[in-house]
Amino acid sequence: MAVSLADDTIGYIGRTVAVHEVNGYDDSDFMAWVMDDNGDFIDVMYGTTRFAWRGNATIDATPEIMAAWKAHLAAEREAAAEAARRREAGRIGKGTPVVVRKGRKVPVGTEGVVGWLGWQTFGHRKSLRIGIRVDGEEKLIFTAAANVKVLDELYGELPPTDA
Repeated sequence: MAVSLADDTIGYIGRTVAVHEVNGYDDSDFMAWVMDDNGDFIDVMYGTTRFAWRGNATIDATPEIMAAWKAHLAAEREAAAEAARRREAGRIGKGTPVVVRKGRKVPVGTEGVVGWLGWQTFGHRKSLRIGIRVDGEEKLIFTAAANVKVLDELYGELPPTDA
């Protein structure tokens, strides 16, 4: 349903902070970010090319609402950056400290550093395998990457992400 933000019955007059267009294969939707009655920012469609419509949206938010919008965007950017840092901390590569948390052949709790990694292509499944270099051991201990947790100084134990 197309909504006109210029119509006062919708109730977003003075609360539109951004407008944008979402292009589909055949049609376009015209959207506006607005502050709802709860103080949350929502994306509202005010027009489309799927059928005849009339309506428009202009950025008309008060300075207080625009400040809240900028703070909302900054918080979203920080959350995305934190998620990216966490993913990167869990990335397995040579030299990554790990601890074994499950499996049949390697004792749980074994700690070491990744010395080798490669893809197992035997059979119909493809899985990442790693060789762990343990202090005091001459040979690498091999296991599936899914059996270990990455040890990170900042985040503690993290599930591994593929290299």
